[in-house]
Amino acid sequence: MLHRMTPILRLTFISAFLLCCVSTSAALPGVIAGPFVNPANGHTYFLLESATWTDSEASAVAMGGHLVTINDAAENQWVFDTFGTFGDIDRALWIGLTDATHENRFQWASGAPFNYANWSRLEPNNSGGADYEEDYVYIIQRHSPNPDLVPGEWNDVPDDGRAVPAALYGVVEIGTDVRPLPPRVKCPWWTHPSTVRPGRFVGKNK
Repeated sequence: MLHRMTPILRLTFISAFLLCCVSTSAALPGVIAGPFVNPANGHTYFLLESATWTDSEASAVAMGGHLVTINDAAENQWVFDTFGTFGDIDRALWIGLTDATHENRFQWASGAPFNYANWSRLEPNNSGGADYEEDYVYIIQRHSPNPDLVPGEWNDVPDDGRAVPAALYGVVEIGTDVRPLPPRVKCPWWTHPSTVRPGRFVGKNK
């Protein structure tokens, strides 16, 4: 059936399916908004509900992607402009960068090479000490009360984002090929994104 659809209808179909399936998984954050297509690379992006980095990444994987990989300054700006104040809310944004596996060796969850960084001044660090591991990276929200943290730049924090004075929201990136969801996740094909989470605005930045 999918091969008979126009590209726009196919994307709408897949997006509705993904939104429903992720939102019905009780343990993982659901989707607030999407899809958004970055014209520079053709990839599709979604904004998740506030959650830990690991739960956000798990949702991204279930959708066939990962938390966003930032390859250059233009993509960083596009992600920040698209999601940083979505719904007129200042949002700190989880990206797919972590050094949880090897301290001080940051890697993208997607497996992409780490060729671009946009650290804020004095970052990355483990500012809380030895028992306060800052292994997960986010894009700093607008109106940060810390003058050393510049909005749009990066900071590393623990998985739960403690000490960040704003909620943290994952940004999912899905490439040109959408991977099938696990068979345990079922969703009726006719479900429309607007029915997934009443009161949420989906796919429209307003």
